[in-house]
Amino acid sequence: MEQKREDLDTARPEDDWGLPLEEQRALAEKRDLAKPKIEAAKARPLAAERAIPVAVANPMAMPAAPSVEPAAPARLPNRAKLDQFPAFATRSALFCATRHGAALPPNTPIKSQGTYDLRAAGERLSMRDKAVWEAAMQLAKECPDASQDIPVSLSDLAKRIGLREPNGAALASIWRSVERLAQAHVELTLQGKTYAGKLLQSATANGRARAIRVDLVLAMSVFEQDHQFKIDSARRHALSTSLAQWLHDFFSTHSSYRGKLTLGYLRDLCGFEGQVRRFPGLLDVAMAELAAKVPELVASHVIKRVGRSSDKWALEIQRGPETAVFSKPKANAAASAEPAPPKARQPQRWLAL
Repeated sequence: MEQKREDLDTARPEDDWGLPLEEQRALAEKRDLAKPKIEAAKARPLAAERAIPVAVANPMAMPAAPSVEPAAPARLPNRAKLDQFPAFATRSALFCATRHGAALPPNTPIKSQGTYDLRAAGERLSMRDKAVWEAAMQLAKECPDASQDIPVSLSDLAKRIGLREPNGAALASIWRSVERLAQAHVELTLQGKTYAGKLLQSATANGRARAIRVDLVLAMSVFEQDHQFKIDSARRHALSTSLAQWLHDFFSTHSSYRGKLTLGYLRDLCGFEGQVRRFPGLLDVAMAELAAKVPELVASHVIKRVGRSSDKWALEIQRGPETAVFSKPKANAAASAEPAPPKARQPQRWLAL
């Protein structure tokens, strides 16, 4: 008599009483061999059951690890104001009005207006680098999470800085600016606190794919703790010289200037590194271009010569109707602060800036 396998799984020893002794012993040996497999199969839960966690009351069991909430995305302030940028970048020689110079050693003081106490290291930056930095900051403001790598398109950066049909050389120049920004370290004081970091944390290229990363600590600080001024980058791009572009941004952040604006002060503040004797002529040409192309900002100008040293000469301008539009630092303004409304145009008069 033969028994099926399922009988072996369920039969007990007393069920074999009707079999010959030899067959009873053979069946017993088969049951002993099959028993570990049967018990293991019974102990193993079904696939559907394994998908459902079962709580076991075991006082010695380790407590379950707490669930980790995903980090909140980091978003830069003033996201709705893509054309506003911190004043420290405009009221200083950080982005100079000349071509690229020698690299700055660590902790190099940078001439700045007010009490910024600005220092820098790395590549010497120009006004072209500033335009690229502003475009990169616009991308960072638009990004849902500025703490991550941000994909960049050189064509998009070119469009943002005012280039309509850039060629390969222009796009390569833009990427070199991005790389310089990733090497530039700055340290500045805002509202009594010192902040340090890089204008861009990193710039990476993998074939045609390119990405940047923002130094989030520095970016959050300068976009929260500094005045944010509206800069018309497309209008600035139409100016032919770096000095004219620097002056455009400088006057865009001032509605008036109470102090005496000497040529020596302006030369240091814009980071001019050429021959001192050439600066008055270059300044005169740049101001004339501003008056011709941006009369709403600068109507006219005159350079008053006092003494033989050109550093002591003074620049006087006649303002156009445009006034500075800005947002105040977070610590000094209400959360709903809006840019200052344009003022009514005053009767034309000479303003000594």
